[in-house]
Amino acid sequence: MVTINFGLWIKDHDIDDHYKLEGPVFRRWSPDGENDALKFSVLDDSVDIFLWFERHGYIDDSGFIRYEHKKFEIDPEVLPKQKKIYTGALYGKVILHSVSPAQITALKEDDTTNEEYIGLGKLVLKKILDPILSRFTRLLKHTYGQYWIEVYQKFDSRKLPLANHCHNLNMKWSLQTGESGKFLPGTKEIESIIINASSCEEHEYISQEEWFNIQNLLSGNFEPSLSSVFASRSNRLLEEERYSHSLIEAVTAIELSLEEFVRRTINFDQRLEENMRSFWKNPLPTRITLVASLAGVNTDDVGLSISGVTERNKFVHDGLEPDQKVKKFIEGLLRTISHLNNNQNLKYPDADNSNSLGFPI
Repeated sequence: MVTINFGLWIKDHDIDDHYKLEGPVFRRWSPDGENDALKFSVLDDSVDIFLWFERHGYIDDSGFIRYEHKKFEIDPEVLPKQKKIYTGALYGKVILHSVSPAQITALKEDDTTNEEYIGLGKLVLKKILDPILSRFTRLLKHTYGQYWIEVYQKFDSRKLPLANHCHNLNMKWSLQTGESGKFLPGTKEIESIIINASSCEEHEYISQEEWFNIQNLLSGNFEPSLSSVFASRSNRLLEEERYSHSLIEAVTAIELSLEEFVRRTINFDQRLEENMRSFWKNPLPTRITLVASLAGVNTDDVGLSISGVTERNKFVHDGLEPDQKVKKFIEGLLRTISHLNNNQNLKYPDADNSNSLGFPI
């Protein structure tokens, strides 16, 4: 059996520094390292994967939790009293229950160019980590709306050597005998290429129950909907006060969410979809009114959504630049989209780290 530990920053390096958080934000709770790790089994249960976040930080003199990566001094009794709790890097480990003697020998001898070693590295990345980390970060970014998180970039030998990719993941191997070392299959280039890796309600951050539900979502092959991608992007642009761009993304998102909702409702029946063709020729406000109302969306949000479409049309067709007054229309659109996305309600948190204390009760 071989264990490979790893850790990586999942912050979006392209985002403005004011909104550049180190990891996901939880509310009144945060994962306690490996004690609260999510577990997945793959490759016929021959491999176990664990993912977790640590409780980085300390309690200041006023009783607030302050994030600090090098400290682990959080009193768990304080967690329920704090609205926003900041995490940091994503940690994890891969346990391979079936490894050949040749691969173990290559690890022990640090024979990084050995084909057995390289083969093991490609297996760990391509078959094990790439799929789960890509889906996990997409889910955090789009379904849970934490747009400051960067979607994990899968290994691509055209962009980065195998050893460099493993180096960026801080990968280390260990055996049951206690032997260990850095996991660097192949040849590492000297210069590592770097791949770009509040005002809202507290329920928009990740709760304890939702953290453990992520395991069920990923185990069930859940993928964020296309509408959620546009909705998350709209929320980010809204917070950055880029109203015209946010409005366009939100209207695109609701068009997609209407179609996704109807298709789920009729259970993807091809015959029924054929009969819906004439419906999609109706103006967007008509489609929103009918589908959202039947779906039980709050009537105020339906009205705000329609107003949002009107404002978008004024901008696109008449060149009238939206201002702050469209904020309530965008928020109505986003709430409607979340309701229509009934298989997983979307979240729209903010990334403002100007108050890292998180407003305790």
